[in-house]
Amino acid sequence: MARTSRPHPSIETCRAHFALETDPSLPPNCFRGMASVFGILLDTWIPTRILRGAFTKTLLENRSRIKVLWQHNDAWPIGLPLTLEERADGLYVEAEISADVLEGQRCLALMRPLPAAGRPVIDELSIGFDPIKWEMVDLGNETIERHIKELRLWEFSPVTFAANRDAKITAVHSLQRALGCTEAFAEDVLPLVERAARAADPTAALLVFVQQLGERLKGHSLTDTTQASLVNAIASLTAVLPTAEPPARPALTVRVQQALRDLDLASLAARVAA
Repeated sequence: MARTSRPHPSIETCRAHFALETDPSLPPNCFRGMASVFGILLDTWIPTRILRGAFTKTLLENRSRIKVLWQHNDAWPIGLPLTLEERADGLYVEAEISADVLEGQRCLALMRPLPAAGRPVIDELSIGFDPIKWEMVDLGNETIERHIKELRLWEFSPVTFAANRDAKITAVHSLQRALGCTEAFAEDVLPLVERAARAADPTAALLVFVQQLGERLKGHSLTDTTQASLVNAIASLTAVLPTAEPPARPALTVRVQQALRDLDLASLAARVAA
């Protein structure tokens, strides 16, 4: 049950509400969000608020030991932080999840929006910490809060229900399923190209598709037939691009062209490894 009380007038209460989005520009299996938001009353047995500056020392001294857990369970470590940054409103994080462990796979799947619902099952974050410096503040009416000025951070976790209601995952990498390199590769790829060409913003759709395709190719060895199919797919993308480009967005065309070059390099590297 959430605890409620009137906020202390000296406490800045930050209430940020985020909508989680999928972002193909994030590295594979990565997410970002706010692991903690300052000034929010935590749903804990001691009514607690974390104050601005509480993470400063721990990020200097303990950064290398901080892990990403699944649901705060230290038996389920699932990843590592890539970015830990104390901002004006709280602790901003970017992290990579291991898709090689079952809990990591489950976490990634639940952080991505469900097709019909349009939102994910897991979109909240929570931190595991030891309080170092705090003060107990009497707000009157038998209400006492603990205000944490310094803490030691050990982990942050994607969770079902966070104690800090505004600690949210804001974006997750959009790749969901691997596209195998099979003899029917062209049958899988070319309809996606055609769908991108019919999109409301075709060039942006092409960019997303090419980036995802390159990521899906990583680690695969290509047969001669698959290699030829991929070359045909790249040629199809290149042919579609000039007609898809809105006149005001030449920069996006450059990004798609670069992605196509990267995709071709990825295919050649995979062919050499075959």
